[in-house]
Amino acid sequence: MHLSTPILLVLACVASAMAASRQITVTDKGFEPAQVCINSGDSVNWYFAAGGHSVQETVAPGSCDSKNTWRSAVMQPGWRWSRTFKTTGVISYSSSVGNDCANGFKGTIYVGVSCPTTNEVPKETSEERARPETPAISTASKNPSGAVDTIAEDVKAKTNSAATKQASMALAAIAVAIAAAISV
Repeated sequence: MHLSTPILLVLACVASAMAASRQITVTDKGFEPAQVCINSGDSVNWYFAAGGHSVQETVAPGSCDSKNTWRSAVMQPGWRWSRTFKTTGVISYSSSVGNDCANGFKGTIYVGVSCPTTNEVPKETSEERARPETPAISTASKNPSGAVDTIAEDVKAKTNSAATKQASMALAAIAVAIAAAISV
């Protein structure tokens, strides 16, 4: 094994660990927070505290018209739906169920672009850190881009935050890569 191979493995693991995840909680009143700012490659996880709602991309911020690019199923309480955003831009979304959108189920995701200065992005809450990020049920969505979205049922257990898990995995991969480089 060449010395460059472990270095490339380390860089790949670090890049993977750097991707972040933001949570949006879906309640009976809408999306909380309704707008988030993320970097390209980050994921947004919608946690459905209340069921009977969905998530779909819309044509413009504030719109209820579907862009017909991606959409979740109608979700049950305790389920999660996740999507990774790799392209920079402003993504608008709503719930497609009944009058949800007209009743305020709308949101915006700023991917790798400047966020509005009037609404600061909230910090991760202790409730978000306590929720596990491990999906119990996964499925590919019917979306024309071919991207895979995740549906997950919430598992009630105390775990470290997803960021801590990713950092631990990255450190373990670095240790393996260093050990491999030393043994060469």
